[in-house]
Amino acid sequence: MTTIAFRDGIMAADTMISDSNVVRGRTSKVIRATQGHLLAVCGHSAMSLPFAAWIERREPQDDLPRLPAGADFAAIVAYIDGRVAVFSEKFLPQFVVAEFHSMGSGGEVALGAMAMGASADEAVRIACRFDPWSREPIEFHALAPR
Repeated sequence: MTTIAFRDGIMAADTMISDSNVVRGRTSKVIRATQGHLLAVCGHSAMSLPFAAWIERREPQDDLPRLPAGADFAAIVAYIDGRVAVFSEKFLPQFVVAEFHSMGSGGEVALGAMAMGASADEAVRIACRFDPWSREPIEFHALAPR
């Protein structure tokens, strides 16, 4: 899995990639779309680029990304206009108005950390201490103001 957090225009994620119970290495989980949006995917990491391309096409419902059977998928998209949406396997955006957002296997730890004042990258770093499926190093990117 992974830990993703978004707060104050910063999207942060751990970089561990695993397959079942084996750590395979590291990968980038935060993507900046050409329009400036930030998105991060947890679950089936091979869906990152198809999902990003779908977001770039403005989310056409007749052209959904193809998720492999049984694959987990969730994502946070921070749009350049300030909206934040969470996505699940059905690829339907749920726009959420909240001070901060998190998801993934360490998402609850990150949420608690941000509730106590942690930044997005601090929250992911804290989650890496307690979640066995999230590891440092942390990556984080700022949402460019429009």
